[in-house]
Amino acid sequence: MAADSTEQFELGQDAAEAYQRYLVPVFYAPCAERLFGLVPPRRGRVLDVACGTGVVALAVARRGGAGTHVTGVDPDEAMLAVARFLTGHVGAPGPIEWLQAPAEELPLEDRAFDLVYCQQGLQFFSDKIAGIAQMRRVLRPGGAAGVAVWRGPEHHTPFHEVAAVWDEYLQDGLGETMRVPFSGPQGSELRALFQNADFTDVHLRIAIIPVRFASPEAFLHETSLATPARPAYMAAERPTVEAMRERIRQRLTWATDDEGVTFPLQAWLLTATAA
Repeated sequence: MAADSTEQFELGQDAAEAYQRYLVPVFYAPCAERLFGLVPPRRGRVLDVACGTGVVALAVARRGGAGTHVTGVDPDEAMLAVARFLTGHVGAPGPIEWLQAPAEELPLEDRAFDLVYCQQGLQFFSDKIAGIAQMRRVLRPGGAAGVAVWRGPEHHTPFHEVAAVWDEYLQDGLGETMRVPFSGPQGSELRALFQNADFTDVHLRIAIIPVRFASPEAFLHETSLATPARPAYMAAERPTVEAMRERIRQRLTWATDDEGVTFPLQAWLLTATAA
């Protein structure tokens, strides 16, 4: 991935709020549940790397109980602002700390955490080897890691269709931002990154996550509002938006039924232990 992938997908405040409203319930909350099935939240010090709006960190704080201290780290201040706002509404018994920092430079002590999560963040690391090394550094020996990474673009055709519509009607090249989330390390490469970083018991599983939107047009609209495409989409004139709606409807007829549009997301779920 390009070294500037984090900046390429950085969101403004409005887009971060839309991300939480539209994408977290459909994509990221179900993925977190799959990850928790393999690495359950537990008491102790828990770190959520590339936490975004905090879907994993907030769930861990709710479930871990009074003996759990959760830290969420993300480089995007807009995402963290949403996470901080949500903190007061989850009823977490333990403290949650939010820090703005890149994964490659975690401002945290060595061996300070019992459990580390990273859901759909690894693909955005500018230096994956350094970021994983940092995750290992802050884990105590025997601590667990739970990581989720979307599978490659060949498994996520609907997002390519949205990207093509953006390129055609909004700005040539804008669709590349939609491809970044699916450009992370896959399979054996993902496994090797953690094995080489002094993790043991590395185990991979593929999760299939069905998603549904009210219509192809709703999928286009909500995704456009919650990604870096938002400024161009909001600035588009009504005839352009209507043309985009018609084009995505044509492109997604194969995934459309009487209740909307539906398709599967696929994610690599990796679990590992700090040696």
